[in-house]
Amino acid sequence: MTVSDKMNMLMMGRSCVYLDLDNGVESAMIDCIRSGEYQGYGPFTGLPELHELIKEDLRIDTPSEVCVTDGAVQALHHVIGWFSRQGSKYTFLDSDPAWIHSRNFARDMKTKLVPGKITPADISEGCVVNLCSPQNPAGHVYTSEEKSQLSEQCRQVGAWLLCDDAYVMYEPEYGSDWTHVYNQNPERTIVAWSASKIGLAGVRVGAFVCHPDLMESLVFGRANALGSSILGQRAAIAALKSKDKWLSALRSQVQENIQYLVGRLGPLGVTITGHSNSVNVSLPAHRRAVDIAAQLEVRRFEVADGTKFYGMEGYDANYLRVAVSVPRSWLERFCTLFEELVSE
Repeated sequence: MTVSDKMNMLMMGRSCVYLDLDNGVESAMIDCIRSGEYQGYGPFTGLPELHELIKEDLRIDTPSEVCVTDGAVQALHHVIGWFSRQGSKYTFLDSDPAWIHSRNFARDMKTKLVPGKITPADISEGCVVNLCSPQNPAGHVYTSEEKSQLSEQCRQVGAWLLCDDAYVMYEPEYGSDWTHVYNQNPERTIVAWSASKIGLAGVRVGAFVCHPDLMESLVFGRANALGSSILGQRAAIAALKSKDKWLSALRSQVQENIQYLVGRLGPLGVTITGHSNSVNVSLPAHRRAVDIAAQLEVRRFEVADGTKFYGMEGYDANYLRVAVSVPRSWLERFCTLFEELVSE
């Protein structure tokens, strides 16, 4: 299947937002183009206005600096690579299962895998704790108290907390009273932030946030040494400045879509798990996720099968990864096709 064919599909296999948000992004990007601002390089670590909005978005109010990257994946790649280049002194501590690419970035480090959620007892000196909540793909959510306990253990033993915050805005506790665990131990915490889950996956804007004393060392050797897209940063600024207009509606729509899937597919004996804008749809034992995904692709639906993206030894990955930050009409069509394919 060609790239052109893919672009004409309903793309439900990634955690992208395909809902109309009143976020001012289109106007901001057009203004950037018309002004010619995009023709030049931007500041080395990103636009200062975006720095402040990211910290505000993450509720970080202790000493910190921001470096804008070409997506959160690049931020994770760079930060994990920074630890890896320091030799074998660090151990990458991750959940099992987990998003496989972070582990690939840490291939030059020792690796310790913890089934399910990471606990303070798993953390020892030299650990780099990869904390993603809601966790991808299993959907584990770490409460604020659990995060605080992990942070305190890192502080006590001299470990690091690496927060992959791609999905943090979908945490149940996320709201006006929520505060980031970074504030508890800023000297040993690094945060990767993503604009993808606020509707900007295609413009590739992310960032990492760290203590000011760490930035000079951490920023060295970045792949995007000339800075990130000005056009993308202007889009991110517009989205963050208008967040009060669309965030609540987006979170509500995601939860309503999850409940719709449960109601439609539950009677088939499948389970729906997850707490972000993508969920896992299990398959009956007699059907294989890879086959259902291939049949859906022929019918112009793109979903991710767990075997392909998260298959790990000893882990049952017989499920489909399905985005729920999409129009209800997409889900209705998906469910109808899924029901037909599973019952064949």
